[in-house]
Amino acid sequence: MMRPDKVSARRDAVRLLLATLLALLLTVGAAAAVFPPLWSTDGNLSGTPPELNDSIRIDVNQAGVRELCCLPGIGPALAREIISYREQHGPYHFLPEMWNIEGIDAHTILSWGSMAYISEQYAEGF
Repeated sequence: MMRPDKVSARRDAVRLLLATLLALLLTVGAAAAVFPPLWSTDGNLSGTPPELNDSIRIDVNQAGVRELCCLPGIGPALAREIISYREQHGPYHFLPEMWNIEGIDAHTILSWGSMAYISEQYAEGF
């Protein structure tokens, strides 16, 4: 049989462990409520609700920084790079042409789904 001082010490250790676990759970829960996820498992990297992705259509040859930032994986700096490349080289004729911009790859373009497009006037002839 355990001595009373060992029982008391064990009880205190269990209480401390439970209090620590509770504090950890509360901290993680509070952080999840305050900080939105940076990415999701469905590939939606923009923070745009998935139900809106189908209704957003962005012509990459006409869009400004604000519109381009609606695309998954595109922030203000990369949006400015897209516009700068467009101004230096002319309009995009197909989306994979955007691979010439550092920070954009096939995964990035695929994550846009049908949100980004090239208007017909620029896509003709390709």
